Amino acid sequence: MKRTLLTLTVAALILTSMSLFVMAAEGKGCGAANCHVVGSKYDLTAEVKNIKGHPPVKPGALYEDCLKCHKSGKLAFGPILHKAHYHEGENHFIEKYEGRCQNCHTVDPNTGKIGLEYAK
Repeated sequence: MKRTLLTLTVAALILTSMSLFVMAAEGKGCGAANCHVVGSKYDLTAEVKNIKGHPPVKPGALYEDCLKCHKSGKLAFGPILHKAHYHEGENHFIEKYEGRCQNCHTVDPNTGKIGLEYAK
């Protein structure tokens, strides 16, 4: 039983490492740093134009700019972003980036704490 668990753990670590390497090689590994590059079709300024009733944001806006309104409560960014990235129908995030959590999230291997990786 212990050997099986160890084998599965090692296999999971290897597959995760390979996945992260592939994402880094393809320039996919960082939320706002690669997916929502300022000036691209998917930059945050362009994205909010598609949200009915959302106030305009300054050109070059980054994740931390959004936290002024979306830090917690009813407008908390976590649920909003997950809903926006995991929806039915045509979905660029699923089609191009395979919906991988690691595209936006980091995991500290020592603590298991989940964080975010984004442009600063």
